[in-house]
Amino acid sequence: MAVSEALDFALDIKGLGNRLVDRLDSLRDASPIFWSDINAAWLVTGHKEVLDGYYGRLPLSSARLPHLAVSHLDPADCAKFIPNVMAAPKSWLLNMDGPEHHRIRRLIQKAFSKPVVETIRPDIRRYVQETLDHVATIDGPVDFVEQVARTIPARMILKVFGFDDTLITKMQH
Repeated sequence: MAVSEALDFALDIKGLGNRLVDRLDSLRDASPIFWSDINAAWLVTGHKEVLDGYYGRLPLSSARLPHLAVSHLDPADCAKFIPNVMAAPKSWLLNMDGPEHHRIRRLIQKAFSKPVVETIRPDIRRYVQETLDHVATIDGPVDFVEQVARTIPARMILKVFGFDDTLITKMQH
């Protein structure tokens, strides 16, 4: 077995569980920039290399989704059963490269400039406090993603767009 085959593994968080970090550490030690045949993607695990990728100093592409997420499915089935899932992510900022990415990013940056963020800071603090207060009242296990990680950003997005919290349920479905 070649070294690259020994290093390659499916990014299956459920299957790997706590071993995921160990696998990524081993990969980073051996090759901080690694082409994964299994995932059909570059796995960039070194800090310097990640920064180089973000700053465009590496010839890597962001056009990866949804193919990475559905690489285990037959392409014909994807085209037949989930054509919108296959088409929509191409227009997401995270999946754009080059000039189009920079153009859209410049437009979005204005919405997250320091003056804008400072005007919504009190709302952010209130939403975080209300969410944590609510979670503290739950007896038993808490689904962090559902109860916290989705709720706070959803409320902020609605606030920025001028909508109230009553749309959160619709937004999450």
